[in-house]
Amino acid sequence: MDLGAGGVEIKLFSDSEKSFQKADHLIYFVYPMLKDPKLIKQALEETFNSAKNLFASILLFEHQKTNIRLSQDTKTNIETFKRISQKLEISKTELDSFLEIITYYEKHKKSPTEFVRNNQIIILLENVKYETITFEKFKSYLNILKTIIQKFKIYQEQKF
Repeated sequence: MDLGAGGVEIKLFSDSEKSFQKADHLIYFVYPMLKDPKLIKQALEETFNSAKNLFASILLFEHQKTNIRLSQDTKTNIETFKRISQKLEISKTELDSFLEIITYYEKHKKSPTEFVRNNQIIILLENVKYETITFEKFKSYLNILKTIIQKFKIYQEQKF
């Protein structure tokens, strides 16, 4: 499938929106009815996918429009993203929360296991350490993703 110039960025953005919608639906509609902890883990996965694809989509879009350099190094791309975030009018708080999601995604990829206990998502790390994400924090992440998705849509429209 040849997506052409800009096609990859558009597909990533579309995938980001779909993953966001799935996560949002699971957390706000399905989980309250069924109370199955597996649904939270599934929503977490969708949230990570949404953030990862949104991050890549924004970087690719800006690369195509302004020829910024992209890197194989996540830290370098995060620094580039921080500069781009000002153009999208992403606040410091929104940026920090979004980057937390990206950081959790990196930890999630390396984690041997995750589980849900007392409305908290626990991500086991190396050396018997762990990170927790409360249910309320998770909901705030979804709100931040929604906001950044909307801001990116507006930014894209202004560039065309």
